[in-house]
This record gives sequence, structure tokens and C-alpha cells, in this order.
Amino acid sequence: MLKSRAARPPDLSTSYWLIEKHEAGRTEVPTVHLESGEEALPVFSWAEEARMFLRLGGFEEGGWAIRESTAGGLVSMLEEELHAGVGFVALDPMPEMVTPMFGTMISLVTLDRQSFIDRHIAKEEPLAR
Repeated sequence: MLKSRAARPPDLSTSYWLIEKHEAGRTEVPTVHLESGEEALPVFSWAEEARMFLRLGGFEEGGWAIRESTAGGLVSMLEEELHAGVGFVALDPMPEMVTPMFGTMISLVTLDRQSFIDRHIAKEEPLAR
């Protein structure tokens, strides 16, 4: 029997969905601003959540689209110099969470960059005998 996605620990093959735009040979990803002034990359567990964020967040115009990525691809992207300013990952945020009225809510669904990376590359501990 397959376990639900929530019951399985994430690894580098875990799928996520990102919002991105291709322009002039570059890939651009949006960020959401945290109350601290830092930026977080919105990352989604399901394509439907990414589509809803795209639609409700006003990203449908301007060439934005969703793309599936593995956690390994996302980890590689976060380690690139191009994305060095992104200190956090916001997991499954809703557009309402990034408005000034609810801005503090976004912190509830964020992981700092290194914690997100560590969460996916952590090695299983051997069982004690």
C-alpha cells in the first residue's frame, strides 16, 4: 500500500511546483517578502496549489507559468549565485498570506534556505541493534 505524501519524509526525488517566467534566455522566479524584509521563494506541493497562487496572485499575465521540479533540482537552484538573495522557502503559501494585512502569516509556512536543503538531503540514521 502506498503511503500518503505527507507520511513520507522528503528526499531529492520529491516533486514540487514552482512559478517561473522565461525571458531573454533567463528564468525568473517570483519571491514573496517576509515581514523581516527578506525574500522567500514560493514552492508548492501540488500543481493545483501553484495554479491557484498564479491565478489569485495576479501572475497569469506576463508569461508566468508553473513548472514541476524535483527537490534535487530545487536544491541546486537555491545553491546558484543567481538566487543567492533568496534566504527562505515558503511552502504552499496562499496569495492572501503575502498582503500587508496578513504579512506575518507567511512566516508560518517558511523554512530558511539551509533547513529546506538539509530536510531533503538528510541521511537516514542506521537502526540501533
